[in-house]
Amino acid sequence: MAEKPNLQSGQSLIETILATFMLTTALITGLSLAIYALSASATAQNSLIATNLAREGIEAIRMMRDSNWLAGDAAGGSFGLQSCAAFPLNGKYCYPLVFDGPTYDLNPGNDYASFSRGIFYNINTKLFEFATNYTLYLQSDGTYTPTPNGNSQFSRKLALAYITDGEYSIHYPALSVKSVVGWQGRNCPEMTDGDPENTTCKVIVEERLTNWKDYK
Repeated sequence: MAEKPNLQSGQSLIETILATFMLTTALITGLSLAIYALSASATAQNSLIATNLAREGIEAIRMMRDSNWLAGDAAGGSFGLQSCAAFPLNGKYCYPLVFDGPTYDLNPGNDYASFSRGIFYNINTKLFEFATNYTLYLQSDGTYTPTPNGNSQFSRKLALAYITDGEYSIHYPALSVKSVVGWQGRNCPEMTDGDPENTTCKVIVEERLTNWKDYK
């Protein structure tokens, strides 16, 4: 009996190319998703750290104001509690120089605090201190300071300004505090002179600190 011919054709070149293309596309898509996920994770981590550093800057200024109240009571004189005649207190007792000292100078009009400046926690003195630059380096004790320690990824800048309108006055202002933290990373513009306001990869936290003890 004669054998029937095998009519099944072999895999064509076009089929091979098509299969290779589909496999390559799938691999590229998967790799792109993995890269995106890693990049998004790094961005989220940097944003979280930057937010904490920005909040720390605000709380540092708040602590300085509170310290001035305590030191003012001890120092007395112009820094102590006294009768304040000008608007809006009109004779109530207040601390008119709480932003000037005696421990921390937070007066935006004074040379020492007329910034934008950096700020960091000195683990040796257990105090926050102002810095002349914005760059922060992660130290072995877990703190961020201006002391060079390898590559820097974060920069922090604080800006202070008096608020003298509305319920405040030139004699008894509130203090506007703006804390900006930027980071180096993928798709992040380079920060000129370490200034975090020169990048889109940044977190901004703002707060208004009053001399609220004047109004007790």
